[in-house]
Amino acid sequence: MITHLGSVGYTRTEMVELPGQFAVRGGIIDVFSPEAARPVRIELLGDSVESVREFDARTQRSIAPVVRTTLLPLTEWSVPAPEKADLNVANWETPSFFGPTGEPGPSTLFELAESSLRPIVFLDEPQTLREAAAKHLAAATENYERHGRANSPAASHYFWSEKEFASALEKTSQIHIEQLALGIGSTPQFELSSRPSARFHGNVVACMGDVKSQLASGGTVFLTAASTGEIERFADICREYEVPYVLGESEDAAAGFTAEGAHESAAMLLIRAPFAEGVTFPDARLTLFGHADLFDVTPTVERPSRKIRTSGFFGDFAELKPGDYVVHVDHGIGQFEGLRQIESGGHSGEFMLLRYADDARLYVPLERMDLVQSYRVLEGTHPPLDKLGGTVWNSRKTRARKSVEDMADQLLALYAQRKATEGFAFSPDSNFQHEFEDAFEFEETTDQITAIRDIKRDMERAEPSATAKQKSPCARRSKP
Repeated sequence: MITHLGSVGYTRTEMVELPGQFAVRGGIIDVFSPEAARPVRIELLGDSVESVREFDARTQRSIAPVVRTTLLPLTEWSVPAPEKADLNVANWETPSFFGPTGEPGPSTLFELAESSLRPIVFLDEPQTLREAAAKHLAAATENYERHGRANSPAASHYFWSEKEFASALEKTSQIHIEQLALGIGSTPQFELSSRPSARFHGNVVACMGDVKSQLASGGTVFLTAASTGEIERFADICREYEVPYVLGESEDAAAGFTAEGAHESAAMLLIRAPFAEGVTFPDARLTLFGHADLFDVTPTVERPSRKIRTSGFFGDFAELKPGDYVVHVDHGIGQFEGLRQIESGGHSGEFMLLRYADDARLYVPLERMDLVQSYRVLEGTHPPLDKLGGTVWNSRKTRARKSVEDMADQLLALYAQRKATEGFAFSPDSNFQHEFEDAFEFEETTDQITAIRDIKRDMERAEPSATAKQKSPCARRSKP
């Protein structure tokens, strides 16, 4: 793996902080793929992968395990390491993005045209593609000539010219897609006329009348919805106005037998699809209504990315300064004195140095930072440091555990009393409630989702439960 990462352009460093870097510490390999949101920590046991976890590049702390990860190359070609290169040394020279200078790329996708596969190339607006390809070639050539070495080959060594690209394209079977068909010439053409679908702005009567008219004339109508709740609402409207419909909620149903069944029974097909605006094909007598054609919708707001819940260490490693107080899970309150580089057995690693009572020292490897968290104290106060191997810290943990157990006993008694008391059970959510929730333009936090689910479950049961104030999702709502 180390050989492969170096051959595809990754830079070996002592600590992974930026995309394109990797670090090795014994049986642990940290890699930051360029398209990944976070780097991953691969733990090896011999030749087997023991675990793969995402970690924070700032704190170097593991966040969550992942099932699989993709390590994308940073170069066009894989450049093997020199035969006498020491892979355990971090000064491996990163290969050029353009690959070796001996020979150009061994193959291209166009070579498939000369095989038995006979692929078909779709060109969406060919003239626009040619213009974009010319601009890309000019920019790539300029960038190559600016950053190339003195003995580097010419740009044509790596890039096809427009003539070479056109010559290779002529050997393939092509389908040109053009909106105005200005450049097709005598090439065989297939014209498909279309126009935007009608917008009803909430006028259900007019919409259902138009659908009935199209179905009566032998046409096919698709009505798309943005959510399951909206599909259920459209189904209620169809039943109310006596419009036959077929429900296709899954992708297989929408694309396969359900569409055929809708055509045979002269019914409208309701599907869930991300189409806000629809389209009509008059020649094919086919209309696809978007979910915003019947009812106007507000523009969607970009939702903030969901924060990953983490535990243990403090939020920002950069905030910790020498002299700050920290708490170790097993040893108690200590004082942070900085980071230390320690070499042992030919391998080096970085450790946190913690000072305890009687000037005792504890070295914590960065891989185990999850055992340490910041200890917040009032300004000017100095908590006593625990003694390594002492019993005071364990006694405090025992008392805290006893307090938690007592609180749990009290809560059990409270919930047992509620269980024995009969209350009022509310009805489950209706289709309109589902649609109302699906239309919420912001993303709920994990705590809000949990609170909403708990409140609904409690309200639908006959026994009393926690009050709305105790579980209010509004109390946990973050700013959008």
